[in-house]
Amino acid sequence: MTEDKYEPLGDASRQASKFKNASGARYTRGLFLETTENLESALYTLKEYDHQSKPSLKRLYLEGSDTTEWDFANRYLDNYSHWKQLTETSWFKPIVAEWREELRLKLKIRISSPLIEYS
Repeated sequence: MTEDKYEPLGDASRQASKFKNASGARYTRGLFLETTENLESALYTLKEYDHQSKPSLKRLYLEGSDTTEWDFANRYLDNYSHWKQLTETSWFKPIVAEWREELRLKLKIRISSPLIEYS
């Protein structure tokens, strides 16, 4: 995993309130600049690159190369349950499907590149 300039936000003991609204419900749309109604709740951007001082969750996802998604979820969200909740929302399903496909291709080329160089 590469080091990035953003501190992981998933340390529940320090940051749990960042992932929840005043009534304790976890943010889903509220996590992102592009989908939130309250910019103060936005922790990330959905763009492929960091934007308005917010890290790109897609970039972090791809850089992490975590096919289980467990480490990623615990590092950048409240926990794995929060990630599951987010990925099961109708608006986020096509987004995460694209990320997963891109990660699959990234890892596939990583595996096949040494073989190509060797032959």
